[in-house]
Amino acid sequence: MLKKLAKYGNSTTLVIDKSILELLNMNESSIVKLQTDGKSLIITPIESIKQGEKISYDTYEALVAAKQSFEKKLVHKELDKQTMKTAKTEYQGAFEKHTEAFIRFNTEIFPSKKFQDALASLTEKIDPASQGEAFIKEFNNLRIQFCPEMAELQKEIETINKKYNSIS
Repeated sequence: MLKKLAKYGNSTTLVIDKSILELLNMNESSIVKLQTDGKSLIITPIESIKQGEKISYDTYEALVAAKQSFEKKLVHKELDKQTMKTAKTEYQGAFEKHTEAFIRFNTEIFPSKKFQDALASLTEKIDPASQGEAFIKEFNNLRIQFCPEMAELQKEIETINKKYNSIS
């Protein structure tokens, strides 16, 4: 089988077909070991990680890993449909109120080399997969450090989260 590499942000990806993943008992969240013999890339699924062994993440992967780890720890309160609708409206209102800051962060700050370097440094200090809550907290602090106008949006999100018994 021949495959073509694809551009994905600042990285290059190799799409692995579902049938191959199934054959190797892997899925989209599997951890793999990458090796090379100088001519070939060898991808080996890893069952478990040794104590102290670190996974390498790009900044987007780190945020996804942190979010997944964090969500596993959340205890979701059963909310009726009307309450969920009200919460969604409050979140939308907060984002609409701070649209300019949100857009500036996502278009100017997040892609900047300086922010990406700071985020990579954070990923080295805090493992996003095993310390999702701590990683997200520090990511939010970093986001406010680089884009102070995001502080008000973050404060409103935290208030809404507390109101509906979520963790920010």
